[in-house]
Amino acid sequence: MRFLNRMIGAILSCCVVAFAGFSGLAQAAASLKQPEPSGSVGVQTIMTNNAMRSDPVAVSIWYPADKAGATTMIGGNAVFDGVSAIPDAGFANGKFPAVLIAHGGMRSAPHLSDWIAHDLAMAGYVAIVVRPPKIAPDRAGDAVAEIWLRPQDYVATLVSVKGDARFNDHIDSDRIGFLGFQLGGTSALMLAGARLDPNAFAASCDTGGTGIDCGWFGKNGIDLHKVDAAATAQDHHNIDLATVIAVDPELTTSFDRQTLGAIILPISVINLGKPGDIHPGLDASALAQIIPDARYQTIDAASRFSAFATCTPKAVMILREDGDDGAICMDGGDVNRVDIHADLAARITAALQHGFAPTN
Repeated sequence: MRFLNRMIGAILSCCVVAFAGFSGLAQAAASLKQPEPSGSVGVQTIMTNNAMRSDPVAVSIWYPADKAGATTMIGGNAVFDGVSAIPDAGFANGKFPAVLIAHGGMRSAPHLSDWIAHDLAMAGYVAIVVRPPKIAPDRAGDAVAEIWLRPQDYVATLVSVKGDARFNDHIDSDRIGFLGFQLGGTSALMLAGARLDPNAFAASCDTGGTGIDCGWFGKNGIDLHKVDAAATAQDHHNIDLATVIAVDPELTTSFDRQTLGAIILPISVINLGKPGDIHPGLDASALAQIIPDARYQTIDAASRFSAFATCTPKAVMILREDGDDGAICMDGGDVNRVDIHADLAARITAALQHGFAPTN
């Protein structure tokens, strides 16, 4: 019924909604019923199968726990802080809105989005973090296929979770959203109905292109003009989703504009950084002019690494000893990452509430 209502609304609507600030989302969210905050967070890990992969994909599910218990630090290492949760805790009573979470990056560490999963669970959501396989530095050829394999991972995960009574009994199936960062943001738009234009994608690493991984692809002899065009242009639209949020989505200039214009879900797009300072391959400001129900905002104090986990006190020193410049621990201004995370989490929850509104 929600999908049919959106279709009717899209046919009748004749205007494009663009939004460049946070206050409107917050005001809209304030009038909606908020999930009940949780005092404790539980986490469980499952495996799901994508028929297009030879190995299963790991999924961690974060949720409001039924009671306090002994916590374990999840995902911490010498560079990034972990977050605490109660492994295999029971669910709190009730049904909760759910959010699939996809952190981008072909070679990213597996726990970069645990912080937002934990925060969403504390706020009364079931957060489902999908962890596609990490690509080795010398396997750039495998990375190209991740562009269409990852949306399939997320669909397979949703099927698995909805088919498992341990989780489905606690999920409100009318309030399922998707939150994607970087390449995960690309997947978010694909699941909302956007499709890549194979020619535009092939040109993304040509001279003047804005692809994030072009240096890596070039070093390994990858020519995007030789990539399977049919695979690139696959339709990944998933009608189970009520809304999607894309943070610093990649490849926005490689989408077919007609499919972007046909999206009927409420879309929230967030760029990390000041306009003019945002990496060209992540600048998503044009989407609000193309997608009918898109809302766009920026977090000026952030950098493109601000969505990563917080860094340990010795992280930069460790990275520099290994020959890295430590940029993954740097944000865009004088605001620290903890405060940027709080700001970003507030915007995400407001966007979810807007997207879950009955009128959408």
